[in-house]
This record gives sequence, structure tokens and C-alpha cells, in this order.
Amino acid sequence: KARFSHLNYQISYNLGVCYQEIGKYQDAMENYQLVLEKNPGHSGALNNLALCLHALDQSADALLVLNKVIQKNPENLKAYINQGNIYLDKAQFPAAKLSYQKALEISPHDTGVMNNMGLLFSKSKQIEKAVETWEKVIKKDFYLIYLFNIRDAVDIIFFIIMLMFIFNVHVLHLSLFWLTLCLRQKSATI
Repeated sequence: KARFSHLNYQISYNLGVCYQEIGKYQDAMENYQLVLEKNPGHSGALNNLALCLHALDQSADALLVLNKVIQKNPENLKAYINQGNIYLDKAQFPAAKLSYQKALEISPHDTGVMNNMGLLFSKSKQIEKAVETWEKVIKKDFYLIYLFNIRDAVDIIFFIIMLMFIFNVHVLHLSLFWLTLCLRQKSATI
């Protein structure tokens, strides 16, 4: 048997991810088990093992694995999300809601978790709460998109400063006016 080095278990993890992606869950689980033999606390392998178990209709075992992950690391966002997704898939809405709430305590601005919460409300026929949640997601996503577009504004501001030094201060006033118009137009198109 070959020596199992750090590189080997990283390769086994990567191979497990690939098998999981193409639906070969049993092969994926074998690779995750190899990783866990070397590093029993590897949260990526444990989370993915749980997802494979769920895909093979072994949700109770998947939840046990996720509970172990959460016991070892109560701040493991991915474990709470995966746990919530399994509960949601099994129509165990109160348990799913608790998992998503824990995830939001860890990462309050995670729009993916908020979207899952919207799905939970929708599937549990709480349509008004679903709409309210998804409206919050859209507002947060809009804000994040706006923040990413700020990079463009920063580039423009550096350009303005360069012009200010090359010409004179009057160019700055004209450039700031132009920047304001550009930002308004950009935000209108988002």
C-alpha cells in the first residue's frame, strides 16, 4: 500500500469532488473516507460525505454526519446550510428554518442562505414571508452589485486626479459632474 501523504489525501478529496459532480456518489464517498482516515475532522470531506449520503437516500446518516461537523465546529456555515437543505428536501420545515437561522447568525448577509429561507417559506405555503424574504435578497444583491461597480468609479476618480495634476483644478469640477452623471446612468441600468 502506498504511503498516504498530504498530497495523496488532497488528491483523494479532489477525486471525491469530481465523482460527486458526475453522480458517482459511492466512489466519491470512498475517496472522502480515505481523507477522513488521515484527517477525521476534514470539514469539506465530512460535508460532501453528507451530501453523497443524502443523494443516496440516506438522509438520516447524512444528518448525523452534519451534526458531528457542527459539534466540532459550531461556526461551520456550510454544515448548517447543508443541514437546512436536507431538512427542506424532506419537508421538515421547522428544522430547516432553525438550520438556516443558525447559518444567518454566522453570516447575516449571505443572500444564498436568505434565498433558501425564501424557498422554505414558499414550500411551507408562507407566501407573504417568501416574497418579503426574496425582496430583501434582491435589495442586498442590488447593493452588492452597486458596490462592485464602485471599482469603476474609483478608476474614474483616479483618472480625474491625474487630470487635475496635468491641467488645473477647473477640470476637477467638470470631471466630478461627469462622474456623477455616469454613476447615475450606471445605477439606472442595473
